[in-house]
Amino acid sequence: MAHKSISKTDEEDIPFVKIFWTGGFDSSFRIIQLSRCNVIVQPYYIADYKYRHSIENELNAIKGITEDILKNSETRFTLNPLIIVDAESIKTNNEISETQKKLAEEIALGSQYVWLAGFASLHPGIELTIEKSEDGHIGNYFKTSGCRIKETIGDISYLTVDRSKSAKEMVTIFGNFHFPYPITEMTKLEM
Repeated sequence: MAHKSISKTDEEDIPFVKIFWTGGFDSSFRIIQLSRCNVIVQPYYIADYKYRHSIENELNAIKGITEDILKNSETRFTLNPLIIVDAESIKTNNEISETQKKLAEEIALGSQYVWLAGFASLHPGIELTIEKSEDGHIGNYFKTSGCRIKETIGDISYLTVDRSKSAKEMVTIFGNFHFPYPITEMTKLEM
């Protein structure tokens, strides 16, 4: 059964979407896409203070994009304040760490997927934006190595990992995420 982060709120029956937002192209595209929908969005930014030196630039990008979205007449969503989480505070386990190392030998799977998967295990259903790519990108791995289930709630469509039919590695790293559809089928140029 797929984990639901996109759920209806009790008050107004509006879908609630949790999403990782880096300030980069893919996740910002998704935020803009969601801004045109009647949803409530809770963005999370994982701050890797130890290794990532672009945090200030990314947070400035998020701030600027947020200001532009909120001024736009087509904006329909409610955007909750960004929650910033220190990557070192995220609990992970050996299974996630070892699986990430194994998959990194096959595909371009960065070490950040250890704490992303750890965070998602505590917040199942959080959206992770992955685009289509022609190289050894994880989007291709996701498309070819896992069984996917498409779900729709209101205006929102996403893919989840079919836990009963996908490889154990796929479930360990990607099993708690929602992947926005049709972004998984789009290149950056198509976006």
